[in-house]
Amino acid sequence: MASIYKRGGVWYLSYRAGGRRVRKSIGNSKKLAILAQKEVEVRLAKKKLGWEEVRDPTFLEFKEEYLGYRKGNVQPTTYVRYKQNTRHFVDFLNGRGSPSSKLSQISFQLIEEYKQERRKAVKHSTVNVELKVLRALYNFAIQCKCARENPVSKVDFFRGVEKKPRFLQKEEIENLLSNSNGLYPVLYTFLKTGLRKSELINLRWEDIDFERKYIRVESKEDWRTKTGNTREIPITDDLIGVLNKLSKTSDYVFLNSKGRKYGFHLTERVKRLARSIGISDMTVHALRHTFISHLVMNGVDLVSVKELAGHSDIKTTMRYAHLAPGHLRKSIDKLPY
Repeated sequence: MASIYKRGGVWYLSYRAGGRRVRKSIGNSKKLAILAQKEVEVRLAKKKLGWEEVRDPTFLEFKEEYLGYRKGNVQPTTYVRYKQNTRHFVDFLNGRGSPSSKLSQISFQLIEEYKQERRKAVKHSTVNVELKVLRALYNFAIQCKCARENPVSKVDFFRGVEKKPRFLQKEEIENLLSNSNGLYPVLYTFLKTGLRKSELINLRWEDIDFERKYIRVESKEDWRTKTGNTREIPITDDLIGVLNKLSKTSDYVFLNSKGRKYGFHLTERVKRLARSIGISDMTVHALRHTFISHLVMNGVDLVSVKELAGHSDIKTTMRYAHLAPGHLRKSIDKLPY
C-alpha cells in the first residue's frame, strides 16, 4: 500500500516497490497527493495481479526494434532471413488494409489466416519457419513489456515428415574428389572436418595448430560462429599435407581464383560441379552431413559426434542416430547383469 504525509509544508508519497521503500515529493496540495496515492496503489495492484501496463507499439514499429536486437546476436545471413520473414507478415497486413495494426490487435486467428494464405505460395516447412520468427518476435515483445501474450503460441504448425540428411556414399566421395577442378582442398577439408560453410570460408591460418594437429573454430571481431561457442577439431596427416600446399599470401586459408576470401557463391560452384558429374541433390551442407553420417556409421558415439560437429543440442545429433541401428543394442549389452 501507499501512504502520504506532510513535512515542512510539502506533501510526500511513500510506497514499497521491488523490495525497497520509495518516497516522492508531491507538492503543497493534499488533493494532488491523494490522487497520486490512488494511482500508485492501482499500479501496484495491477503488477501484483500480472496486469502490469505495457507499451503497445504497432507491428511495424516493433519489427524494427526486434530486428535491431537480432542483428547484433545472429549471423548476417540469419538476420537477412529474419528481415525477409517479418516483411512477409507486413505485406500480409498491408494486403488486409491494416498496416498500422498494434501488437495487441494481432490475434491467433489472424496468425492462422496468415498461415493459410502463405501455404498457397510456399512450402509448409517455409511457413513453419516464418511462424517461428513471429513467435520469437512476440516472446521478445513480452520480455520488453510490449505484449502480454503470444498469439503465435496458439497456432498449430504444419506437420511434416522429417527429411533425413543427404550425405554422400563412399563412391560419390571418390567421384567428387577426383573431379574437383581446383576445389579439392576445399572439398577435402569439408569432408575431413565437418565445418559449416561460414566456418570454412572464415578459417584463418592462426586457427590451425599444425603441431597439435587441431583446427580451432571460434568467433572473431568481424564474424561469429553459429552457436557462439568455440570447438577444436582434430585433423589427419593427410589433411595437413593438403593444407600445407596452399598459398599463405592471406590471413584466410581458402582463397578463390582472384586471391580473395571465398564468398557465398561457393555454394553454386559446388552444386555445378556435382551436377556435372551426376551427383544429385548435392549442396555444400551435404558435405557436413557426410562427415557426421560416416562418423555415426563407423561407431563413433553420438556425444563425441555432437562435440566434433559443434551442435549446441544433442537433439540435432540424434537426427543421425538411425545410421547406427545397433547403438541401442550395444547399450543394452553393456548391462552387468
